[in-house]
Amino acid sequence: MRQFWQSAKTGEIWVIELDEQGHVIGNTGPVYSDPYMRSEEMGEENTEDTLAVRDNEWVEEHRGEFIVFANEDEI
Repeated sequence: MRQFWQSAKTGEIWVIELDEQGHVIGNTGPVYSDPYMRSEEMGEENTEDTLAVRDNEWVEEHRGEFIVFANEDEI
């Protein structure tokens, strides 16, 4: 299953792939970044506008920093 998660801190939208138990098995993003909330303004060093793939364990560990924006079938 795929979901779109929004960073509560930056407003960026990430695509997250989950297994049947709800564990993160893939990710990419941000696929959308709010131009009014730049990473630089949020105190982060990497401000490149390129897609990234984070370690899935990192995403699991920071899961509480994201809000489920939508499920794949809702977009």
